[in-house]
Amino acid sequence: MSAILLNLSWPPHQFTFLVFIGLVPVFYLHRAQQLNPSEYFFLAWLSFFLFHIQASWWMYSSTVAGSLMAHLINSFCMAGVLFLWSVMDRSLKAKPALSFFILFSFWISFEWLHHHWDIAWPWFTLGNVFSDRTSWIQWYSYTGVLGGSLWILSVNFMITELVVKFTRKKFVIGSQWGVVAVLFAVVPLLISGLMPELPKVKQSFKILIVQPDIDPVAEKFDLMTEEQQIEKAIGLIEKTDLQYIHLVVLPETLITKAIDEDSLNQSVSIRRLRETILNRSDAALVVGSYTQKPAVSEKASVFEESGNAVVLFNSALYINKDTILVYHKSKLLPLVEKQPFRQIMRPFQDLIERSGGFFGSYGTSQAALTFPLTDSTKLIPVICFESVFGHLTRNRNDQFPSILVTLTNDGWWSSSGGYLQHLHYARLRSIENRLWTIRAANTGVSAIIDAKGNIINQTEYGVPETLVAEVPVVKQQTFYNQYGDITGIISFFSLLLLLIFYISSNLVNKRFFIKNFSK
Repeated sequence: MSAILLNLSWPPHQFTFLVFIGLVPVFYLHRAQQLNPSEYFFLAWLSFFLFHIQASWWMYSSTVAGSLMAHLINSFCMAGVLFLWSVMDRSLKAKPALSFFILFSFWISFEWLHHHWDIAWPWFTLGNVFSDRTSWIQWYSYTGVLGGSLWILSVNFMITELVVKFTRKKFVIGSQWGVVAVLFAVVPLLISGLMPELPKVKQSFKILIVQPDIDPVAEKFDLMTEEQQIEKAIGLIEKTDLQYIHLVVLPETLITKAIDEDSLNQSVSIRRLRETILNRSDAALVVGSYTQKPAVSEKASVFEESGNAVVLFNSALYINKDTILVYHKSKLLPLVEKQPFRQIMRPFQDLIERSGGFFGSYGTSQAALTFPLTDSTKLIPVICFESVFGHLTRNRNDQFPSILVTLTNDGWWSSSGGYLQHLHYARLRSIENRLWTIRAANTGVSAIIDAKGNIINQTEYGVPETLVAEVPVVKQQTFYNQYGDITGIISFFSLLLLLIFYISSNLVNKRFFIKNFSK
């Protein structure tokens, strides 16, 4: 039941409200049933694994091994959180308030850590579920997505208590829990609706987004040459009047052959794009490319290129008539762009590579955190998977008005689930930072997203086309942008205090038992 309800609540389905009861069945197993910890862990794991399979089955059209590993690991972690909650809850014989505090501390700490550790894959952070209901969550500019996770946990826990009390015929107490659950469900909606309007923006830029629609499986790395792909994009650019365009944005890895970063100006593809745009306007260009540098880090895989040891990067290039700046993707997709626990996973290398994964790691660094559209306006580059991580866009717009520029591919999946979920997650970054987002997809959905997370305009999937939009620049540093995931930090320190209390109380009880009863 939990798997079905959570799946129906998740984008692109339209039954978002079901998330407020989606965890009730799996919570009920602990709060009302006398299950031993191993039984509870297995049933919780089964619930989350089935949810992952239903909500992201589209991943298997890209990489079978990577998808299965992601689902197994993520559902194991989520079930492990509930297992630890149940163990501590039963050990302390916690009343509902303490029981929820334990649950909150474990769950939000897990989601917070899941944004930062080596196998970070927070695709199913609970707060992401509202990404296509942005009118409900304007307060994410204060809490980020973890505030949404706390909202979901609270309402589910309270409804679980209502069900437990009613099954035990404690109707008065159960009704009280029901009233509180309704309040907790409604108040955040009211807060979102009552938030003040954003200040009016005087300055804006005209931006061209190009979606070339190149199949990444059949064409991008096999049937089409890099020159053919560049020419296809240029054909779309040439259909647009560039006279008043300030910026042209092309998608992730349009340039497929890794360019040496010490000789960017010698790239034939860069020269061709530069000539096409700068001969007709003064517009700048942002384009996705593979780049390479001499190997200096053991964390990345090293390749031989013309007798030199090099590291490859998934990069975004900012190009104008005077300069080229490089941003390296800093958050790589586990099991696809990097291989965590490489020695342990070595027996699965052939399977991972046959399934489309990369058994190694691209390089990561921050050569340029922002691109200067003008002296007073900055672009914040975000590459594909990075758009799922709110903290990656924090504090990059603290001095100047900014625009988020997301480059992605999204053509790896044949079903709408993947590329629509990815599109909607980008809307969360706009709300958190109160910035407009320009999203250029190779084969996916390119879009213009305003500072409240509304999609102003978008392309169709699988159609080569362009978007032209007047995009305002905003300088409004939000609470989230300044202070980050406060909800996650509070939960983590709460968890540390809980663990200290739990361990010390067990030690005290053990000493008391030994002192009084061991003889």
